[in-house]
Amino acid sequence: TPASILAILKSTPAALETLCSRVPADKWSDRPQPDEWALTEILCYLRDLDREIITPRLYRVIEENNPFLPDVDTSNWIEKRAYLEESGCSALENFTQNRIELLNFILGLPAKSWNRQAIEEESGPTTFDKLLSSLAAHDQDQVRRAVRAIKSL
Repeated sequence: TPASILAILKSTPAALETLCSRVPADKWSDRPQPDEWALTEILCYLRDLDREIITPRLYRVIEENNPFLPDVDTSNWIEKRAYLEESGCSALENFTQNRIELLNFILGLPAKSWNRQAIEEESGPTTFDKLLSSLAAHDQDQVRRAVRAIKSL
């Protein structure tokens, strides 16, 4: 439902802040396993994904009629962008700020906006509400990933 989607989108920054507050800052860049993401990498990835892909796509769906949303390969961001050299704390702050702005945008829309359509390159026709639902599911996956990373430290 829209209410449950919004609840997840609103709670993700707080959940991450709570989880991260339990970890000493010098451990944020420790990978649980060589093939798993460190807490800093998770936070940088979420920041960049929200800022560079999710937010612009959602704006396009509202501002354009049935926009085409090209697929973006983010599989190499962790290494290419050298997230381990960044500040996880700063990434979390930036993610939180962007998410607040995104939520203010969403909350200012009329309910009928949730039915606006778009076409995703990989999966075809979609709607604004389906994009938000996917974002909420992705948020939950990343919070679970952060929990696993923290538990293994």
